[in-house]
Amino acid sequence: MKTMKHFSVFSQFVLLGIVIFLAIGIFLSMLVGPLLTSFVLKQQELNSSVFFNRLAAELLLPEDFVQPAVGESKARFERFVDNLQFPGLFRIKIWNPRGTIVYSDEEQLIGRVFPLTDDLKNALALKSEIGIVSFDPNDPQTLYEKKFKEGIAFYTPLTFGGEVKPVGVVEVYGRSGFLIQQIDKVRNDFIVRIALSLVFMFITLSFIVWRASETIRLRTKNLEAALFDAQAAARAKSEFLSTMSHELRTPLNSIIGFVKILLMGLTGELQPEQKKQLRVVEQSGEHLLNLVNDVLDLSRIEAGKSELVSKTFDIGDVIGDIISSHTPQAAVKGIALSKTDACHQEIVTDHQRFKVILLNLINNAVKFTKQGSVNVQCHVLDDKISISVVDTGIGIKEEDFGKLFKPFGQADMGITREFGGTGLGLVIVKKNIELMGGTVEFSSESGKGSTFTIFLPKVPPQNRSKS
Repeated sequence: MKTMKHFSVFSQFVLLGIVIFLAIGIFLSMLVGPLLTSFVLKQQELNSSVFFNRLAAELLLPEDFVQPAVGESKARFERFVDNLQFPGLFRIKIWNPRGTIVYSDEEQLIGRVFPLTDDLKNALALKSEIGIVSFDPNDPQTLYEKKFKEGIAFYTPLTFGGEVKPVGVVEVYGRSGFLIQQIDKVRNDFIVRIALSLVFMFITLSFIVWRASETIRLRTKNLEAALFDAQAAARAKSEFLSTMSHELRTPLNSIIGFVKILLMGLTGELQPEQKKQLRVVEQSGEHLLNLVNDVLDLSRIEAGKSELVSKTFDIGDVIGDIISSHTPQAAVKGIALSKTDACHQEIVTDHQRFKVILLNLINNAVKFTKQGSVNVQCHVLDDKISISVVDTGIGIKEEDFGKLFKPFGQADMGITREFGGTGLGLVIVKKNIELMGGTVEFSSESGKGSTFTIFLPKVPPQNRSKS
């Protein structure tokens, strides 16, 4: 704990960011192989299918697929094959829907009839199939050279004139070396981009640490400066944090969005272990994003960039919505979560800030309560409304009271390890309450629970004077 005190707020923020970004890079590097293989195969499948059908429409006739190719029909098929563009093409068979090979580069297969395989059935159902396969030299349908142990197998349906039902299926085989090289190139490019991004983030964050450390060191030597200088320095710090938080949120949202796309299966089906690892990446990214958002909210208030938007609303509705969102979490812990009927009171104040305040207080109460209850109580006091969040949680030691309402501070470092959190929740509560013309009080006893009470005017002071 003493060691952590020597790290500045900036240092802790940067270290957490580096660890999470490195974890994201490692996990994406582990998962990128199978996903990119699926992507490249799908791309090759779509390109080849479109090209094959366009070429067939130009060179072939629907009646060519009725009987085995001979004469002019065979000549048309030969021109079709000569113009095919498929990586490493070395074997081809063209089937009709009855299982007859109407053309093949292996003369002895033309005219032979075989039972339709699953791949051919899928192609006749307008589902192209492509993949890297191993060849069986004993298969009676093939006369593959023994040196080709694996390759690309591709089945695509052929249609004419907008017909829905295919007149035939092209079955081609190509060498896999070209496609594997393409997959390796895409994968290596992706890994290099990830590595360069992480290096750039590390350098940027390191510069932030250095600059922040230098700024703090210089300002520490000038603690006896005038109050105006101290306030100006605080505003500069808040503006800096606000700007950097915006810069960090952009790559974070991109990473989280990309992971969500992968989990949705839009780039191919994932294995259970891959989904498990991706969810770890998603949770880590969202944790850092929440930290950035908290820092951004706090810095906006301290920089004086926050403005109140007052409107009339029922505080009971807001409290009810927040309780509903925390009910599943409370149910898992066996906690009774409730509010009093007196909470249905109208107030004129900033709706969004009021929601943020209650969200932080109720979230803390549920988080730090292992058993018992969390109750929200409301009272009308002349021109004010008091709202208390009462829990039967772990409570706070009296000697730790002074640590509350301070940025990145919690009563005990052990609490951070056990319950998590950034230590910004109560700071944001206090800043918003003061901005809205209210106050916040608390009472607590270690091991028995805590009560946090906010006092807000029913109508903002400026509105009261106008009325």
